[in-house]
Amino acid sequence: ADKYECRFRKYFMENKHSSFIAMFHDIMPDDGCINDNYALRFTLFKFFIESLQARGFEFVTLSELLTGGCACIENKCVLTFDDAYESVYSRVMPLMTEINIPFTAYITTSYIGTPGHISALQLKELGRNPMCTIGMHAHKHTPFRRESQKVLREDFIRCRSILEDITGISPQHYAFPYGSIDAVSRSNIKTRSEERRVGKECRS
Repeated sequence: ADKYECRFRKYFMENKHSSFIAMFHDIMPDDGCINDNYALRFTLFKFFIESLQARGFEFVTLSELLTGGCACIENKCVLTFDDAYESVYSRVMPLMTEINIPFTAYITTSYIGTPGHISALQLKELGRNPMCTIGMHAHKHTPFRRESQKVLREDFIRCRSILEDITGISPQHYAFPYGSIDAVSRSNIKTRSEERRVGKECRS
């Protein structure tokens, strides 16, 4: 954890009062084999949370951060988890529920029920948890900057429909796979819904 502490200190010295979105993927058990560059061990994830809490950060929902639901926008953190890994159900949800921290699970619907990812029943339970916001992360995990408007439109509708059918929730947030916010994506998402977009070039 020492190297992460050094990175955190450097970041917070340079961004003392900033608010940010922390993006995670798979949260692995401490004794598990990590073969994914985006995975993080559970102990290090807890260390990240505790480090922010020790520095006075408040964990809020994306809606609170973006719509002015916070009295002050400084020192806020939004936790997000991409791709519908099973760990968001088995490790993240119990911890977040215990310590009362909100989080968003961005679901790639074609991954539901596949090895290493959540089942439909687990997703339904996630959707019922008051700490969890369900967001869309496409149906097929593809860089949409290379796709046509028709492909994007059909994928968006399918993703939203599957999530609504399983959870009974109409998702209000969409995270682009690979941060694919291009002209085609912008125009289609804007015309298809009023959902807020989240995308970064480092998102995968």
